[in-house]
Amino acid sequence: MKNNTRLILISMILLLVLIPGVAQGESPKSLMVFPGNIQSLEWNPALLAVSPYRFQLHMDVVDFNLWTNAWTVNDIIKYISADFWDEDMKKEMIRKVSGDAMTTGLDLRSGLYTGFGSWGLASRAKGNAALGVDKDFLVLLLEGITMEEMEEGIDFSDCFVRGNVIIDNSLSYAFPLDVAAESLDWDSFHIGAGLHYIYGLGWAHLNLEKGDVKLNFEEDDFSVEGAVKGEAFYSVTGLEGGGGHGFALDIGAWGQINPQLGVGLSVTNLGMIRWSGVKKAVFELDDVKIELPNFLKGEDFDFDEEDFDFDPDELEFKDHDPVNRATPIGVQAGVHYEVLPRIHLAGSLGYNQNPLPHLGVSLGSRFFYPRWLPFTLTLDYETHKGTPSLSTSLGLHIGPWEAINLTISDIKLIGGWGKETSILLNTSIRF
Repeated sequence: MKNNTRLILISMILLLVLIPGVAQGESPKSLMVFPGNIQSLEWNPALLAVSPYRFQLHMDVVDFNLWTNAWTVNDIIKYISADFWDEDMKKEMIRKVSGDAMTTGLDLRSGLYTGFGSWGLASRAKGNAALGVDKDFLVLLLEGITMEEMEEGIDFSDCFVRGNVIIDNSLSYAFPLDVAAESLDWDSFHIGAGLHYIYGLGWAHLNLEKGDVKLNFEEDDFSVEGAVKGEAFYSVTGLEGGGGHGFALDIGAWGQINPQLGVGLSVTNLGMIRWSGVKKAVFELDDVKIELPNFLKGEDFDFDEEDFDFDPDELEFKDHDPVNRATPIGVQAGVHYEVLPRIHLAGSLGYNQNPLPHLGVSLGSRFFYPRWLPFTLTLDYETHKGTPSLSTSLGLHIGPWEAINLTISDIKLIGGWGKETSILLNTSIRF
């Protein structure tokens, strides 16, 4: 029995780390962008006006981020390699999962940005994912249940799958507001805005309204009974009229207090996307029952269809009206300080709804020693992950061409105590 529980849990660990489900928004690292780069329009379109370049062309070749709110790399190695799990280790495994569900997420993005002075054009493909397994399921596997819970059942309704894949095109512009700069006695003040057209390739959303499990340990009834109720929605381009169209708006302000210090505030991705050709699956299984006599006796589990009792008619698939969904907004405040011409510091604080609603704070430093080899170090903390993340970026400049810029996170993985892995590879030219 213990070996079976261990096998199930190890499978869950691998599932959460390697196979996330299919949510829209930005890569977490997009919150930490230094002024002067065209991709800063992702964070605050007003930063376009701060750029000293007349023309910029930037490509994100790949932007990959995989995260979890559960265990670090060292934790996973420790749990899998342990000969046995004592009570202290079990409590530690449960305690390290932040939130009501063991959650993993995946963000993928690739895009092209073009800047002409204070104008910016961008087109990027984005795929985002979030999968959650109710934390109570982990508790059940590790600690078992009380007699009262056995009789009443356990609720697993915090399981979910969310995701979408979109193509996001935007046009952004920034302009000076001299009246505001004069009234604040700042060097300059700029307002920026961006309009997005969003083409949805695919969307899926599943939430459980009810997920109860009850165990029967009687002389003639060794079984698991369950009641599951929920709804799943999906829409896919090319599948019976599926796909989505929508618009979103970015607005931002950036003030240069003096040549060294600038501050800004922005609201991004404020809009709506309409999904057509939506399919809906309604499932309400009230009498699922699995007989487990062999399993409980430590014998091989022999599946018998007669032991799996539910009515297939309780599953319902049907067409659904188009669904309007708000795009996940972000609200950010930021600061940039030029300590020396070759040493820059930046920070941001904000709220973002992707992939799950959370607060985030970022601190970063960028060094140009030598000038052709810029080095950036960024520390991020996001509440839905529960631990800080450290990333580093190294660029190679050949005149106006930034031939390559490679960002890797979590640098903590070197020590094995990070909860996310990301890689960003891009190239750009500016003059």
